[in-house]
Amino acid sequence: MSRPWTVAPLLLLCSGSALAQIPSGAAELERAEAAEARYDFDAAEQAYRQVLELAPGSRSARRARVRLDWLRARWTESAGYAPLVTLERARARALDREGAERLGAQVRSMPEGRARREALFVLGETWLRRLGDADRAARFYDQLADAPGADPGEVRLARLSAAEARAEAGDPDGALSDLERNGLGSSLAADEIRRAGASRIGLFIAAATLLLSLLLLGAASPWRAGWAAWRRMLRPAHLLVALFLLVPPAVLAELHEPGTSAPFVSFSVAVLPFLAAVAAARERMTSHHLARATRVAAAAGAGIGPVAIGYLVLHVHGGLGFVGL
Repeated sequence: MSRPWTVAPLLLLCSGSALAQIPSGAAELERAEAAEARYDFDAAEQAYRQVLELAPGSRSARRARVRLDWLRARWTESAGYAPLVTLERARARALDREGAERLGAQVRSMPEGRARREALFVLGETWLRRLGDADRAARFYDQLADAPGADPGEVRLARLSAAEARAEAGDPDGALSDLERNGLGSSLAADEIRRAGASRIGLFIAAATLLLSLLLLGAASPWRAGWAAWRRMLRPAHLLVALFLLVPPAVLAELHEPGTSAPFVSFSVAVLPFLAAVAAARERMTSHHLARATRVAAAAGAGIGPVAIGYLVLHVHGGLGFVGL
């Protein structure tokens, strides 16, 4: 009677030998991926099919099936994989203007299909993000949205991207109209366009408010008196006060979160000349008998000026989103 511990190693050896004879398809999968890397998609397809034939239940087969489905979705009856080769070569490099023009000419001769639609999207992104021609980008997005066979996800992405391009080109109203006409008026892209429009209006109001505040302060203090007050502001004591206003907020912001001190520094620097104008108006009001209306106007100018400066600083540093503007 044989002992179990003498038979077990023999059984393990036999089972290991049997498993080694089962094809895994790894070599064929590696060959297929190498063919894809050199844009030989016909050879890649053939190698992926070999993986499925040799090892249909293996991990390599699952990978091969995914890649084969991806390739076949971009194959065209009239041109085979030629459109996909053109697309992947363009994706592999950062297109300059000449490259984008060349790809655009190639896309015009491509047969309809997923590869052509993806090339249209690449062109739209290239012209919008890299080359800065939003009008041309919008035209490529429109072609994608109207392309035969485009699925709902592609159409939605194309409509949203076209609206972004039109807003970037200076036509936010047209972009919003397109979105609303296509049932996308409540999308995040539409909200962003509306917010950008409100920001431009707010920017104009802030600039006008700052100008108005300076005019109101100027009613109480002529420019000559303002310049004299500004020179007095340059005295060491006043500079120390200004430094105290400038440094602590910036330091606290930087300690709380590195890189957040810039808005505080900008606001402090921008508001200092305005404080000189306020000081000039105050000095003149204490040394001269001014009408009540002039005093009220100067006080109003002193109050609204810093608010306008704060808005402009937040706009420059992209901080309006944090306050919902």
